[in-house]
Amino acid sequence: MVALADHSAGVTVIWAGAIGAEKAAALSPVMLRRESFAGTATSTGSLCIDYKMGGGIPPARIVGIAGPEGTGKSILVTNILNEQGKAQRVGVYFDAEGSTDPLFLAARGINFENYRGRRNRAGELLPKQKDFFHLYQPRTGEEVMGFMDVSLKALPENRNPTDASVIFVIDSVIALISDLLAEDVEKNGMAMHGRMYSKILPVINSLLTRAGASLIYTNQIRLRPGQAFGNPEYEPGGEALKFFSSIRLRLKRTQPKLDDDKHPFIEEAYNPQVKPKAEGVWIEPHYDDDGRITGEDRYVYTAVTTEKNKTYTPFQTTWMRIQFDENGSTGHGLDTVYDVFTFFYELKYIRYAVKTGDEKASDVKGCFDVVADEHYDPVKDLGIPKRFTYPEFKVWVRKQVGLVDKLRERLLVSGIAFRD
Repeated sequence: MVALADHSAGVTVIWAGAIGAEKAAALSPVMLRRESFAGTATSTGSLCIDYKMGGGIPPARIVGIAGPEGTGKSILVTNILNEQGKAQRVGVYFDAEGSTDPLFLAARGINFENYRGRRNRAGELLPKQKDFFHLYQPRTGEEVMGFMDVSLKALPENRNPTDASVIFVIDSVIALISDLLAEDVEKNGMAMHGRMYSKILPVINSLLTRAGASLIYTNQIRLRPGQAFGNPEYEPGGEALKFFSSIRLRLKRTQPKLDDDKHPFIEEAYNPQVKPKAEGVWIEPHYDDDGRITGEDRYVYTAVTTEKNKTYTPFQTTWMRIQFDENGSTGHGLDTVYDVFTFFYELKYIRYAVKTGDEKASDVKGCFDVVADEHYDPVKDLGIPKRFTYPEFKVWVRKQVGLVDKLRERLLVSGIAFRD
């Protein structure tokens, strides 16, 4: 007992010295919050992706999104910025590729005319109505990192963030060149991007942690020339991008599957009006608010895999459906109907309709049942039909205002989706 008391006293003295070292080194103790992670994360705008990520975009982290062209990388990051703006938090978008259009941002929910730079007919600059979204088109990687360095140092220290105060988005990292190449093309050398990000990311990562801000970058997928064996695909930009990322998402154009069964959205037995087209394009009828067919909608499916995740279980896959043509006009990005249906389906709140003793098999063909459990009852909480067909469900979702936010709050943030 005496030895234990002496040992405890010694530890107390040593730790008292460590607290003095904290002040000398300007370090602040960190308190990790696990139980409220889904509530502090910023939504991606997709319930399914939030669910597989463990809640969404965590604060004070680096998140990488990689995939071939046309898989929805820019759509996904602009959706995140839209969610950041709805929460009245700042989002900074570095359009390194110089391909962003105001109509594209408006389709994501970002009305760019309400932000800075709006002018009247006389050319006079109007006052800003909102200041939660900032768009830049940088020339070099050093410009971006210099901007982030100054901005993050100006933010107050927040080592225990309850949300991402600022989200920086670089679209894409491989489109940024180094100052060396900008000055003289002949100075270009091997692994120029890798060397640039290896020098910059350690500094930026520490500043993100100090300020409680997040960085999201998109990256392309390229092919190694002349490779005869193995997978020729790789992510350019060096290994530092992978090492400093807490979450890495990989996007790929493919049709959805759940538990090795065909997804009901592409299974003709449950959605008989679906039509697969060439190059992964799917066509479905467009329904008005009364459930009548008035045209056609065109979609593509993208698989989203968490190749790395330090905040939740990695190597999970879900699908997002991108609507690029709605009844003959430009689509609106991620399809909310598909997202809500798949989210309920994965949580087993929706199942194929089963035949009862009073029904024939033809009476339930193409129908789905809503199932409640001891944690949640969708029929009682949302007023969703107990049994529905896909057209009925599509019309019902379109009439529900703020449905995705409501489901995120009640199923993800409350922890029901992550229960054991």
